[in-house]
Amino acid sequence: MAPSPLYQQVAGRIREAIVDGRFGPGDALPGERELAETFGVSRASVREALRQLEAQGLVAGGRTAQGRTVARTNRKALTQALTDSMALQQVPLTDLVELRCAVEGQALRLAAAMPVLTALEEADAALATMRRSHDDAIAYDLADVAFHAALVRASGNQAMHAVMQACRDTQTRYLADALAEVEDLNGTLSRLTEEHEAILRAVDQGRGDDAAALTEMHIRGFYGRE
Repeated sequence: MAPSPLYQQVAGRIREAIVDGRFGPGDALPGERELAETFGVSRASVREALRQLEAQGLVAGGRTAQGRTVARTNRKALTQALTDSMALQQVPLTDLVELRCAVEGQALRLAAAMPVLTALEEADAALATMRRSHDDAIAYDLADVAFHAALVRASGNQAMHAVMQACRDTQTRYLADALAEVEDLNGTLSRLTEEHEAILRAVDQGRGDDAAALTEMHIRGFYGRE
């Protein structure tokens, strides 16, 4: 097996330094020249390594090394890692449905008890978009993703939000296939909108167990896993 490219090796070393705490959130990273001398590689390799780490959400900054810092939050990196892991292991739809029901159910119980209000406002805005998109499967799907993500974020639990987002990203191909087979798109999306409305209403009223139960029926019902 051929060795990995130099920039990937450099990215791995910097990632290790971030993960083990040598560089903390918000800390400035050394410049390209210093990193190149440290690792014994060209500045081009260092530059590409930093771009990769930026894409993974571990590093933030401009186009040059000066000003680059460790990201203050790595939720994007966590979500991407979970998504990639699920895709590589070819996690079946049945398992994804079970995981979503467990994570979203508990998240909605937390959101109903002590919600992040800005997230509930985002869920309400996504619901308004869904009401206007009963003839547009793509627009509806985007609003649906935003709705569920906002409700889980309303729990205040960042780990649950990352896991839920990874589940949704992995389920995208299943959702597209399911919508393509729907004969009465307008009627189906109208029904799904009513289910979303009931879920949000339960959260707003502090009925966490009801919100969790409604969400499970909603997810299992759509994917035929009742």
